[in-house]
Amino acid sequence: MTNTRNLSEFTAQKRFHQRFVLPATEDHGPIAVTYADVGPRQNEDGSPVPVILAVPGMAGSRLWLYHQDHLANVIGVRLLSIDRPGIGGSTPVPVEKRVSIWLETVTALLDHLSVPHVVPISHSAGTIYLLNLLACRRDLLWPRKPIAMLLAPWVEPKHSDVLSMQMARMLPTGMLNQWNKLIQFSLTKIAPTFGASAGILANLSSSLPSMGKGPISEGTDPCLATYGMSAEAVETLEKITLEYMFKENSTGINDEAIVCLKKGTSGLWGACEDLPAYVRHMVQAGRDRTQQHPQEEPLRLKGVFAEKDGMIGYKGQQYFEQCFTRDNLGGVVSFESVVIPGTEHDSVWSTRTGVLEKLLWEIKKMAQ
Repeated sequence: MTNTRNLSEFTAQKRFHQRFVLPATEDHGPIAVTYADVGPRQNEDGSPVPVILAVPGMAGSRLWLYHQDHLANVIGVRLLSIDRPGIGGSTPVPVEKRVSIWLETVTALLDHLSVPHVVPISHSAGTIYLLNLLACRRDLLWPRKPIAMLLAPWVEPKHSDVLSMQMARMLPTGMLNQWNKLIQFSLTKIAPTFGASAGILANLSSSLPSMGKGPISEGTDPCLATYGMSAEAVETLEKITLEYMFKENSTGINDEAIVCLKKGTSGLWGACEDLPAYVRHMVQAGRDRTQQHPQEEPLRLKGVFAEKDGMIGYKGQQYFEQCFTRDNLGGVVSFESVVIPGTEHDSVWSTRTGVLEKLLWEIKKMAQ
C-alpha cells in the first residue's frame, strides 16, 4: 500500500465510515452518528474478540482508526470509535448536552451492534466522557474483570501548573467558537501530523505543538509491523486523515474546547464535575455492586501519563492520582498509574510510540 490510489481505496472502506441514527426522544430529535468499526469479530475458535471503545481527545475523529486498523487485525481485537456531536457526520447538539447525548449514543450503538461489553480507552478530553460512562453505564464494562484505561487524563486547568492553560481559561467564548478554524490552519500549515487532543489549546502565543513524535524513518521494520504499510505511505496517510477530517464537520471541536475549559454553563462535565466527589460516589456504587455481583473483581483503572505533559503538567498529574489514592477507593476500585518515558501529552496516544499497541496486547491477554 504505497501509492495514493491504494491509500484512497483503503481510506474509503466502509468500516471507517459507518452511520447510525439515534432515535428521537422527548428531549431531542433524531441524531445522526458516524463511527468506525475495525478489527475481527471472532477468534479462530469462534469466541468473540475483546471490543475496545476508543474515546479520543479534542478534535479526535473516528478516522484515527485508519492508523489502528492493522494492529487491531494483527492483535485480534475489535476497535470502535464514535464521532462526538459536531464531528464528522455526527449531528451537533447544545454544548450542555454533549456528555448526556454521547452516553445515550454509546448505549444505543452498542445495542445496535450486539456488543454487550467493552473496554473503554480514553485520551485527554475523552477522560470526561469515559468517567461519565463509568458512573452511568458500569454494566457496559467486562462483567468479571472490569477495566478502563485513561491516557494523558485531562484535568480542569485550575488544578494544573500550566500557564498556557490558565491563559486559555480567560479566552472569550466567541474566540473558542472559531477554534476549529485555527486548528485546521495550525495542523495543516504548522504541525502536519495526526494525533488530536486538547493539546491544541497550548502555546497560544506561538505555533501549536506537533501531534506526533516526529517522522517515521522510511523503510523501518517497526513501521511495517505497526501500520502494515511503508513509512512513505504512513506519511501520506497522515495528510489524508487531516484533509478528510476537516472536509467533514468540525464545529464540535469548538464545543469540546468550551467543555474542557468549563466555560459558561455549569455542569458541562456531568458526573465528574467535581472529581473528589465523583470518586466518593464511584466507591459507594462499587460497594453496592459488589453486594449484587460478588464474583466480580474490583473495577481496575489504569492511568497512563506522559513523561512531559504540557497540558496538565506534573501538578495536574498529582491531582488526578491523589483523587484515586488507595485510601480513597475502599477496595472496590483499584488505580494503577504509569508514566511512559519519552512521551508527551499527544504522543502517548500516537500509533508511532507503541503505547497503544502494548495496551491492546494487555487487553487481549486479559480476555483469554
